[in-house]
Amino acid sequence: MRRWGEAKSASGWPTDYHLKMVTVAAVNRLGERLRKGPISEDDLRLLDDYRRGFSEITRLVVQELSQLTDAPIASRPAKSTASIVSKLRRGTMRLSRMQDIAGCRVVVSGVRAQKILVSLIQIAFEKSETIDRTDTPSFGYRAVHVVAKFPNGMVEIQVRTSLQHLWAQKSEAFADHFGQELKYGGGDSLAKAYLQSASDVIADVERHEATLDQFSTQLSRLSGSQQEAFLPASKAYAGYLAAVRTKLTEQLSTPTTELRMR
Repeated sequence: MRRWGEAKSASGWPTDYHLKMVTVAAVNRLGERLRKGPISEDDLRLLDDYRRGFSEITRLVVQELSQLTDAPIASRPAKSTASIVSKLRRGTMRLSRMQDIAGCRVVVSGVRAQKILVSLIQIAFEKSETIDRTDTPSFGYRAVHVVAKFPNGMVEIQVRTSLQHLWAQKSEAFADHFGQELKYGGGDSLAKAYLQSASDVIADVERHEATLDQFSTQLSRLSGSQQEAFLPASKAYAGYLAAVRTKLTEQLSTPTTELRMR
């Protein structure tokens, strides 16, 4: 039976931990066996040990994030063995380069807060890679991911706005209802159209909210009489965006089965 070696506990910030005991080459050899199949019980056990080895490093990343933001932070269980195998078989990615085996998520109010937090995370985790899907979405999915890199392991930090998060939750619900291929560009055409439309509207709303935020900053620098001249238009613009945001939130919170009937 193959063994990774015994787990090693971390003390302080993780420069050495359980995954350090596994060589990159060994991880990639396991990945190739899983990709090609058939999968042995030994290899499934090794994969399970490998993915569980991320729990301590994820806990420490969450701990560090809590020093950067008051927004709620949700860590998630390590990616399941079935999900890892499925992802390996969809492409040519090496197992050691899979960035989302372990991860956590932070949901913030809007784009401004998202940009500020991403900057703070990049400073806190010098060895990191940022993937910005706000302008180049993946099948409608928008968020910013910062992948913090450590010896022989990575932790994906998802930073979403509240609307981006609602969309992602709806996408997951649709995938559970209509089929997982929906998340990769396939599946039910009406569900795809709904998600794409909602994603586009969210992008427009958040773009306009960013514009309004910049306008408000500039407005605050004007004299009192000048501010009064622009305030009615500014308030009307803000009210319109708030109404659209409320409607979007209601739509994205509607149960999937009810949407299907409309």
